[in-house]
Amino acid sequence: LKAKREGIDWTHALRVNADYQRSNGVTSRERYLAAYEPRFQFGENLFAYGLAQYEHDRFQGFEHRYAVSGGVGYTLIDSDSATLSVKAGPAYRVTERVDGTSVDRLAALLGADFDWKIADRVTLTQDANAVTETGGEAQLIVDSANTTLNLLSGIDFKVSNRLRSRLSY
Repeated sequence: LKAKREGIDWTHALRVNADYQRSNGVTSRERYLAAYEPRFQFGENLFAYGLAQYEHDRFQGFEHRYAVSGGVGYTLIDSDSATLSVKAGPAYRVTERVDGTSVDRLAALLGADFDWKIADRVTLTQDANAVTETGGEAQLIVDSANTTLNLLSGIDFKVSNRLRSRLSY
């Protein structure tokens, strides 16, 4: 689920993902993510962002992971058919592992969002976020101790003016 509200200077984006698979009584995938990202537009291309994110993925080794970040971004391409923006900033991440231990670290977040309108009702999307923490890990959010790289490619099909369908990987 992805919801976005755009105003004159402010944009608010909410994203919720659930990925659960169970076959023959065995759970093989259980991943949940919720993220809220407000963005303030300073000028035509420059913006500031904030990010609050929660993740759960026992198969990746953590019960809960929380991240907060804030920084600046720049829109490199903004045309009728394509948009490309990049962002970067410091982040703080807390990971509660399945073994009961908890790790909190400073991190860095790098991100890129690309949308290409292929046809009137079809858009190719590519979102990338990386987070890297200090101490030897990473997620792009970047972390020298723990690195996470999220890449989401998709094709959006416009069903109506208010509803879209997406095929993503």
